[in-house]
Amino acid sequence: MRCLLPLKDGSYRMSSTWWLSEICVHILGPRLSGHMCSHSYCEIENVLYFAAHRALMWYDFQVKNWRDLKGLVGLPKFPPLAQIRLADYGGKIVAMWDVNVSYGNGSSYKTRIWCAEISLERLNSCEIWGKVEWVDIMHTILDSFILVKVIAATV
Repeated sequence: MRCLLPLKDGSYRMSSTWWLSEICVHILGPRLSGHMCSHSYCEIENVLYFAAHRALMWYDFQVKNWRDLKGLVGLPKFPPLAQIRLADYGGKIVAMWDVNVSYGNGSSYKTRIWCAEISLERLNSCEIWGKVEWVDIMHTILDSFILVKVIAATV
């Protein structure tokens, strides 16, 4: 698992060692730290991206603040309790999340697994835009499950 390690000069370094909850809380604050440790993040070209509060965000290390990823036309809002996972897919974000829908007489639920590929463009130091390349339902599940991790393989 990767984590951010604070350095003496005030900057941060990505590390592939272990996750320390103190670092989570230090960078994200108590409100977001639980989400961050749930694999709802990825790092692409030294930028940390994160899915929470029904949106995608990125961390601006210069001002030490989370910013919304702009654009994202065509990306559905994530449900409030969705399991959202992000991965680096050749410099793009791949997002996978679940949506529960009722069927039949309304007493049964099935889960649709959605996936989106998002290209990224940095316009300036404080603005990153995402363009939804594609988004679709990938699978429907009738049993309970846990979406653990998204791993992108490129050939």
